[in-house]
Amino acid sequence: MQDAPSSSAKAWTIFPGDEPPFIYDPRVHSRMYVEAMAERYSPEIAASILEQADALERRALAEGYALATEEHGLDEVGGLELSP
Repeated sequence: MQDAPSSSAKAWTIFPGDEPPFIYDPRVHSRMYVEAMAERYSPEIAASILEQADALERRALAEGYALATEEHGLDEVGGLELSP
């Protein structure tokens, strides 16, 4: 696995409709993070979020990066209970 470069955060941004965008860097944030974020929105917006996440994950893999598997980022979503 390569170290994640300090590339522009905009390169890893998800745009949930008219709501404020958020960062999903699949090299750092787990898939569980983006799924938890998607649950905050309507089904249509959530579907768009997950499609954008899929594209970012494909990009990270194509660039030779491993996807994050830890629960990093879930604490940023807030209101979620993490199992010990």
